[in-house]
Amino acid sequence: MAEAISDSEEIVEIRGHRVPIIYDKQLKMWVTYWDDPIQGMKTVVEFLSDALKCPPVRIRFDRKSMWAIDYANSIGITTVYSDSRLNFRFNEYEFILQNCAAPILHLRTNPVEILLYTYTGHFLERDTIRIANGQWMTLDNLLNLNCAEINLEFTLLNCKELNEFLKQWLAGKFPRLGWDIKMDDGRTLTACYSYNNMSVYMAVWPQ
Repeated sequence: MAEAISDSEEIVEIRGHRVPIIYDKQLKMWVTYWDDPIQGMKTVVEFLSDALKCPPVRIRFDRKSMWAIDYANSIGITTVYSDSRLNFRFNEYEFILQNCAAPILHLRTNPVEILLYTYTGHFLERDTIRIANGQWMTLDNLLNLNCAEINLEFTLLNCKELNEFLKQWLAGKFPRLGWDIKMDDGRTLTACYSYNNMSVYMAVWPQ
């Protein structure tokens, strides 16, 4: 079990487990200590879900908590998010893309040596995918995304490739993405390209 770091340590019972707990004034959060941190995290999530009558909707993970992908799938987490400073190995990044079933996947963490990374695998159908550094994204990758909202930042896609994607979009290849979006004020929106961070934003607005 991790060693407690405060004189204000108390013992609490969480779903049958007696564990030390402290309040970290610097982080402004409660911290519990478990013999098995993974099981502890799952137990705390279950406890809070029952106490608050609210299922968890978002989980954050990094390279040291890749197990959270399968856990998120098992309990139906809506959003899976990573902003770790420690980049993923190629096989870890591929595992995330191919196995994370959350409707919303947000990756602000890169694969190592991103300019050498290539991905030829499949993409799961989901509502939203956000890639903060899409330098590895190819036209084939973009054409194989099956999402209602796509947010790719800092891609190396050129105008010819983007035009090819837009042509296939307008031809109806991506029915979930929708190319003719009616706004409440009567305007029609198709796509938005941000020159500031080289991003393409696309979305299907609710009916």
